[in-house]
Amino acid sequence: MTRPLRLEDLADVATPEQPSLSPDGERIVYVLRTSDLNADRAVRTLWLVPRAGGAARQLTRGGDDQAPDWSPDGARVAFLRAGDGPAQLWQMPVDGGEGEQLTWLPLGAGAPVWSPDGTRIAFTAPVDIVAGPRTPAPGAPGLP
Repeated sequence: MTRPLRLEDLADVATPEQPSLSPDGERIVYVLRTSDLNADRAVRTLWLVPRAGGAARQLTRGGDDQAPDWSPDGARVAFLRAGDGPAQLWQMPVDGGEGEQLTWLPLGAGAPVWSPDGTRIAFTAPVDIVAGPRTPAPGAPGLP
């Protein structure tokens, strides 16, 4: 017997989004969207799975991680993480290790794209042309 969908049922729905195939075609990083009903928000984390199938492994626990993009050598993934403010650019090794924040932009960063040689990451970012210069956020690298 079936019953109508209830609000509580949404907490059990997990939706894979934004798949990104590794350069060698053997692994996929994707965003898994779930719901946190108590906080009334969507939760997005990055997961890694072999292309041929097998167990998926959670890469991040940031809560709002999106837009994964593989480095050309397949060793790292760049992604966006929104915490208490706008999404910022992060990167992390896919075989274990901590994520590293790369930007501290007041209005956030857009989806990353690696350069072909893996030495740079391009992204878009909104700019407030009316606002004056700002001081970097605590913990941000100093400005040149």
